[in-house]
Amino acid sequence: AYVGTGASGTEASDVTADFYRYDPVADSWTKKADFAGGARSQAVAFSVGSQGFISTGTTSLGQSVADCWQYEPGSDNWAKKADFPGGVRTGALSWSGTSQGFMGLGTGANGPVFDLWAFQP
Repeated sequence: AYVGTGASGTEASDVTADFYRYDPVADSWTKKADFAGGARSQAVAFSVGSQGFISTGTTSLGQSVADCWQYEPGSDNWAKKADFPGGVRTGALSWSGTSQGFMGLGTGANGPVFDLWAFQP
């Protein structure tokens, strides 16, 4: 399992780019490469195959974003992908399917958003 980004307090500057891997067999955490999209909170994450993805959220400057990043566990590297076409948003929902990820809902630039998107890398 992987855990990363988020807020450690209530200020926009309290967000982090930290990224960790949990090994349930060893019951231990390993620090991985920081999220290349920068510190953020209220992002969404999902996996497709062996890759992980983080998209949208709020930066440490308090800006909502629509970028999308792919994490490759084998090389511990991040790669920027095409921006999320649904626009900036925070607090969206996401989940993983067999061969695609899904995300939608949340709060966009003009208020609540009620949509659903599929992502196939």
